[in-house]
Amino acid sequence: MTFVQLTRYSILATAVVLGTVCVVLPAALAWNWAWQRAEAQQRAGLSRLVELAAERGHTIVEQVRATLDGLEAPAGPRCSAADVARMRAGTIDVRFIEEIGFQRDDQLLCNSWGEVNQAMRLSPTHTVVGPGVQLRAAGFSLASPGTRLVSVAGSGYYAYVAPGRFVDIAVPDQVGLAVATAAGEAIAHRQQAGDDGERLRVTHADGIFSIVATLPMQQVAHAATRQRWAMLPLAALCSLAGLGGLAGWLRRRLSLAGELRVALARRQLQVVYQPLIDLASGRCIGAEALARWQHPSGRWITADVFIAEAERHGLVGRITVQVIQAVIQDMGPLLRHHPWLHISINLSAQDIDDDSARRELACLMALHGLAANQIWLEMTERGFMNAELARAAIGGLRANGHRILIDDFGTGYSSLSYLQTLPVDGLKIDKSFVDMIASDTSASGVIDHIIDMAKSLGLMIVAEGVETVQQAHYLRQRGVQFGQGWLFSKALPADHFLTFCQADRIVSTMGDPGQDQGNRR
Repeated sequence: MTFVQLTRYSILATAVVLGTVCVVLPAALAWNWAWQRAEAQQRAGLSRLVELAAERGHTIVEQVRATLDGLEAPAGPRCSAADVARMRAGTIDVRFIEEIGFQRDDQLLCNSWGEVNQAMRLSPTHTVVGPGVQLRAAGFSLASPGTRLVSVAGSGYYAYVAPGRFVDIAVPDQVGLAVATAAGEAIAHRQQAGDDGERLRVTHADGIFSIVATLPMQQVAHAATRQRWAMLPLAALCSLAGLGGLAGWLRRRLSLAGELRVALARRQLQVVYQPLIDLASGRCIGAEALARWQHPSGRWITADVFIAEAERHGLVGRITVQVIQAVIQDMGPLLRHHPWLHISINLSAQDIDDDSARRELACLMALHGLAANQIWLEMTERGFMNAELARAAIGGLRANGHRILIDDFGTGYSSLSYLQTLPVDGLKIDKSFVDMIASDTSASGVIDHIIDMAKSLGLMIVAEGVETVQQAHYLRQRGVQFGQGWLFSKALPADHFLTFCQADRIVSTMGDPGQDQGNRR
């Protein structure tokens, strides 16, 4: 499996994983959220029930205490007919009091039925509900000796309350409710028969009562199912949104621009150097720095293709910065030792609008101690479409000492009027016009007009794509100062260019054609 196949396989595998996540995650979150919401709602309902039961229990205790307090100072002796009548009236006035009695030393002397004078059967455990007031969960009425009642006693008097009164609230089906004293004595409970499975529990404890409400977990599951059906459209919408975003990412990642972003992030672009030859002497006087990109598949992407893609996606500035960094790193020592050499760097229209590349260049040149006239800057005619901005940028660069050349002259919207207004130092004749030299086409004379126009403006001239001795001879005869192309040398890696340049020899006019000159920036 090749590297590019592995890379694309990794991307597609990642997409499959992320796609699965986009489908599964919203459903899983909705599933979990629905359960949590259903459980929270059911727990809130149980909490309201235990609060109601606690409120009910406190109401009963407070009303019983108030009734007993009213019996503390009888008009006559204890257990007199009047006292018994008052106790009987208390059972009538407070509907949940079953019986009131008076006791002393565990001896029941009388109750709301009359005189008794019988030993009391009291539960040994009690809960204090106020000064001198005790709550017992197990008391036994003489009228119903087999029935366990709840006793509230104080100042010698007691009142019996039926346990069911403490759970006499509206309780939904399937809900269990149990009330006990704080001491742990069971008072009453309401529980669905035959349901002994796992239950959701909510408890309440306040120092007097301990209350527990329960609900079968099956009921929570039913509520969660309803919630999940309600959440299904939202989960599906989230999945579709995630899949849409993933499709966009996959399209960008597998596109040429996406792969170029990765190459820039990994600094995989290479810089080669096309020697620039003085046509009069045949000596190398510098080079043009060209960006190269080898696709992970192994094929080289031509600069015309990937630079156009970079311009469409706002990446060309990053390419320019990386080219500048490579040039200064590769050629800094050579330029310092040979001040007559120069390297040309291409600036795009976006580099005119954004000064990031220019600031990077100024910073690195100052750091490495290079002269500005050793870095020539080439701009295509597209960079001059905003004439005012281009004029200001070029003026600043020339003021710093850089030489400015118009690249690919004649292929854009060339005109003498705008050429006269721009502060440039020279122009480069495009290869398409150099190819016309000595041809039989009527267009072959265009190059003569370009040369004459440049001379009239005092501009230096560089001819691109010189491939034959005949072309070199013609250009030299017409006064063109510099040339570059296959005739002299192919574009060279940094170390090869250093060897080529340091040989300081006159280049043969029968050079090796080398590789495609069209792959340039």
